[in-house]
Amino acid sequence: MINNRDDRRSQFKKGIDADESRRRRTETTISLRKSKKDEGIAKRRARVVAPTTMVANDASSFAPVVHGESKREQVYTTQDIPSLMQQLYEIQQSGVMDGDKLKKIAQGFRKIMSVENNPPVHEVLNSGALPFLIQMLSLVDKPLVQFEAAWAITNIASTDQTAVIVDAGAIPPLVQLLTSANADVREQAAWCLGNVAGDSTALRD
Repeated sequence: MINNRDDRRSQFKKGIDADESRRRRTETTISLRKSKKDEGIAKRRARVVAPTTMVANDASSFAPVVHGESKREQVYTTQDIPSLMQQLYEIQQSGVMDGDKLKKIAQGFRKIMSVENNPPVHEVLNSGALPFLIQMLSLVDKPLVQFEAAWAITNIASTDQTAVIVDAGAIPPLVQLLTSANADVREQAAWCLGNVAGDSTALRD
């Protein structure tokens, strides 16, 4: 009887050890996936030039590209936020959706948040830019504007402020962009939605 009891205890302990081993492997796998995701997000955020196809679609809207970099690449910082917001208000008041101006504004916000470490997302959100960026997603006749706006929103979604873009109503227009005729717009929308889905189960559902 004693031997049988010891055998059962040994088998029970082995089962616990096996469960613990599986749990640790699962945690390690999740950790590795998260690290790869964070690395990919950082690389994506750090990109500063639009894809080649977008340049080809509207060559007049972009400076000539040499070795993947624009000759006239403008640098934006948080100090530019008030000016960008002022331009948005002026466009809103005029009622004229100037595609070139909107593209540059969205691009400005995107570049401000494109730094790899500590992107100033809070500053952009506090400025009130997000509702404007979300509205730009619906400008179906301006794919360059949609692309830059989606990219800027993606930079927000890749931080701890993912829930903010969900609450602001960005998901429906982003889903709609998955059917865009422009491949770059579709890709950027998919990337943003992927960040949202990967942030938490609640947001994914």
